[in-house]
Amino acid sequence: MGLAQQPLHLGFLAWFALIPLLFQLRTDTSLKGSLGRAYLWGCTYTLTTIFWLAFNIGTSPFIGAVSMLGSVAFLGLNTVLVVILWQLTGRKLWTFPLAWVVIEYIRTFGTLGFPWISLANSQIPYLTLIQNAEITGIYGISFWLVLVNVCGYTVLTERKLKYGIYLAILFIIPWLSGSLLMPGKADLAGPGVTVAVVQPNIKLSDKWEKGATRKIVTALLEQSGPAIENNTDLIIWPETAVPSYLLKTDRRSLRDIRQALTNSSSKLLTGISHYEREANILTTYNAVALLSKTGLIGLYRKIALVPMAEYIPLSGIFPKLKKLNLGQANFQSGDEFTIFPLKSFRFSAVVCFETTFPALIRNFVNSCAQFIVAVVNDGWYEHPPEPQQHAAQFIYRAIETRRPMIRCANTGISMVIDRSGNITHQVELNRKAVIRTEIFPGDTKTFYLRFGDIFAQLITAGTLFFIILHLIRKI
Repeated sequence: MGLAQQPLHLGFLAWFALIPLLFQLRTDTSLKGSLGRAYLWGCTYTLTTIFWLAFNIGTSPFIGAVSMLGSVAFLGLNTVLVVILWQLTGRKLWTFPLAWVVIEYIRTFGTLGFPWISLANSQIPYLTLIQNAEITGIYGISFWLVLVNVCGYTVLTERKLKYGIYLAILFIIPWLSGSLLMPGKADLAGPGVTVAVVQPNIKLSDKWEKGATRKIVTALLEQSGPAIENNTDLIIWPETAVPSYLLKTDRRSLRDIRQALTNSSSKLLTGISHYEREANILTTYNAVALLSKTGLIGLYRKIALVPMAEYIPLSGIFPKLKKLNLGQANFQSGDEFTIFPLKSFRFSAVVCFETTFPALIRNFVNSCAQFIVAVVNDGWYEHPPEPQQHAAQFIYRAIETRRPMIRCANTGISMVIDRSGNITHQVELNRKAVIRTEIFPGDTKTFYLRFGDIFAQLITAGTLFFIILHLIRKI
């Protein structure tokens, strides 16, 4: 299952990767044994999926290895929780997919929410299949995967033709419904916005050099020059593109940017570090600013911060935790779903890790965003598979909302995704390039936009019902 999550075109492994675990769980009647096997499976899966955490160049090899092992040990508990929940429902095979989805859904909440390892992410290469996320979100895809594994296990154990037919029908249905949900070309047209996505490919070590800010701003403006001259509607720079407090202390860089935009109608969206001071309390943010030749138009402060990288969990309650130096930043989380104006359209910007949260992007779109821009800095990982895994998850956000998604990354992978989830333009990892294209903002109100993760919520309610029913029967 972990291999299915890698950019190796092995997503089909997820269709049967749970069967060995099911054999173990069904043959081991002791709870202790089942939980042990579940934890071993969970840790192996998580390690195979996110082993790259150990190779973060922004920290020491020791801290990188410890953070990776700690994450594996913690996230491996997900499968243990699935088995416990499954046990409470009476260990019926058909309730196993229910228990899995409930845990996947619950584990996206809170400061340690991490949808990255959702089983659904293994199916991103199958564009027709994942169109169903417009209705069920990613949890419907995960449910289908686990159910296919359960049916596969039943075919192997029961050896009856009817179970093989059930499995074939179950497998085919979402491909048929996905083809019906796929937007046609006419649905992807309309009034457009011209964009220029600038991937500067600036190494993190270069940002730390003396005098780097001046060099980087000059390089970014030079790269953006043709787009500015052609009055491109929106020019996009990546997360923390300028290594300074652009709006506060770096007046020279801000002046250079405004001067470059003087004779152009272009707007510039860039990731920045930002701080605000109130009553002698300094608060820093990972932010995104929309600029024009006249100055600042709007500012977004990142809402979903990366635990242990952008802040220490619980540091808001225990301020002394901020003094721990593990190589992390100490950002404050924002609380506004900012909407930026552009021509007659409206859009929102998110930062890096936020692209993995379906409900977060849904909130922006329901606040009237007609397309979403993600500014990203995956420069902490100079090699696959982290950048590829991260970029691919943004495809789901386009399908769930039927909005174009634009991803601008420092070292890659930058891409433009249309409303059907097609990657129309892409710049690969560790390349310097500019994507210049036209996108077509959307206004469609999908089922997912209207009702959110109601599929997962109904599954959760149903699982609770079966738990109560099982407990009553035992009494």
